[in-house]
Amino acid sequence: MFSGPDFLYASIFFPLSSNYILAGLEPIGNVPDLTQIRPEVLQADLISLRNSMNSILRFQYFITKEMRTDLGRGNISGTLPILYVFLSRLGYTIVDVTHLGTPAEGVKITFSGGEQPQSL
Repeated sequence: MFSGPDFLYASIFFPLSSNYILAGLEPIGNVPDLTQIRPEVLQADLISLRNSMNSILRFQYFITKEMRTDLGRGNISGTLPILYVFLSRLGYTIVDVTHLGTPAEGVKITFSGGEQPQSL
């Protein structure tokens, strides 16, 4: 099990794993249809997303307090957008996203990039 949205290390240590389990205190959030957001609002939302990823890009780990501040702003919120960015930058394609509510709030992301689909 890895912490929060830290898919980078999970995928580096276990690139062929069929399932990854990440757990964290941060809200899952959502990723709205970006084509429906006005360009100036989208720009501000993407800046907040980049800011929320600042600590992992500088220090190689997330700082929950800093990340929580940036993740709560705008239309793009929570850890889900961060996971989307990491999956995309690692060359994966998101196949399906299912929100889960039992026993705790969660999300299952099915993605592909190799021979077999993987899930997070």
